[in-house]
Amino acid sequence: MPQPTQTPPHDDKLERRLLCGLMSDQNTLFYAQKHIGTDDFYAPLHQSTYDAIRTLSDESVEVDSFVLSRALMNEGVFDDTNEALEFTTGLDMEYVTGANVEWLARKLADLSQRRQLLLVAMEIETHAPAMASSVGAIITAIQENVTSIAVAGGHVGAISADYMEKVMNRTEGLETTGDSGIVTGFADIDRNLGELGHGSVVVIAARPSVGKTTMLLNILSHIAFNLHEECGLLSVEMPPLSLWYNLLGAAAGVSPHKMRTRDVSASEIENLHAVKERLDANKLHVEDCAGFNIDQIRAKGEFLRVHNKVKLLGIDYIQLITGGSKKENENTLQRVTRISQVIKNMAGAMGIPVIAVSQLNRASERDNRRPRLGELRESGSLEQDADVVLLLSRNADKGGEINVCIAKNRNGPGGDVTLHWNPELMRFGNFEHGYGRKGESDV
Repeated sequence: MPQPTQTPPHDDKLERRLLCGLMSDQNTLFYAQKHIGTDDFYAPLHQSTYDAIRTLSDESVEVDSFVLSRALMNEGVFDDTNEALEFTTGLDMEYVTGANVEWLARKLADLSQRRQLLLVAMEIETHAPAMASSVGAIITAIQENVTSIAVAGGHVGAISADYMEKVMNRTEGLETTGDSGIVTGFADIDRNLGELGHGSVVVIAARPSVGKTTMLLNILSHIAFNLHEECGLLSVEMPPLSLWYNLLGAAAGVSPHKMRTRDVSASEIENLHAVKERLDANKLHVEDCAGFNIDQIRAKGEFLRVHNKVKLLGIDYIQLITGGSKKENENTLQRVTRISQVIKNMAGAMGIPVIAVSQLNRASERDNRRPRLGELRESGSLEQDADVVLLLSRNADKGGEINVCIAKNRNGPGGDVTLHWNPELMRFGNFEHGYGRKGESDV
């Protein structure tokens, strides 16, 4: 192709900001790669920097300005250590968060496509007057070039090859799984689900008072207090104070009701103080989101992801969230459908698992049977958008047991799991590492 005589469209600052965002949150690299590749950067230095960040990420190396400068030196991009560090430190001062990465990647892909279209236009200008080729052949060649530009944003070939290589490496144990490292803490459930994948959506659904919020709290407790990972809860139903009664009580083995009525023994007070000291690291962030619409929920979730680096987000519960739509005639089905789609997109954009609680309709209660997947209240889109659906129901024959039906598991088997239920302590049994087993506590 002929080369343009004028400077092609590009944005040096945008490229630097994108590289800064990838440095600040390497989990967003996956979402950038959906839109761009190395050649989409205009500046050769930025191309080399992007390749270096990808390589470091593949090797599970945390990227900062010093590590990146050393990688660029090793690749021969810089000869002088001070120059390399000055460049990478300058990138780190762009003050871009990971939440902006996918938007910046789309903008970069747009500029790259404009440059390619400019080259195609110049080729038309060069070859159209020539009589050596037929008009049909010239048009066909141009159509092929434009089509390749249109689909290049996904970089399907290169990334597909990368994915195949990763699948083989992980299958052979040559590379870590790259999943979130987050598990629910319920051993029997985790055997089916494994680690919760980046961007996955898990729905916990049940009729009222069966324990869906408690299950979510138990999972968050396990992540924060046993795995020592940051996680967040956006509560649309219960105020944070009420939730913390349940969280502390369950962790300490003390009835939340006794705590509220101040009917606790000296030993129980001692247990609560011990738990409080253990939880002072504040790994679990509980946010009061009463009356929030889905756009506010998304904004709050993005805030926790960027500022608190949460590895999982819980939402309690879907049907209480308002739609945020300006349509006055929006019905419940449309509202919940939109909420479900936003939660799915939010999980993908943030690159973390999201666990959302949902109501079930009354069909199973009326027919005196276990719930079914199609009974997710008000919206079939919840069933479609979720990667995992857990349906909770009481075991009629055994009052201290709850049946958990893994009704949908996009990446593994389904099945039924029975958990011990302690309503006094607001706690389910069968946690890993002994935490929360019947009659035991890991505190």
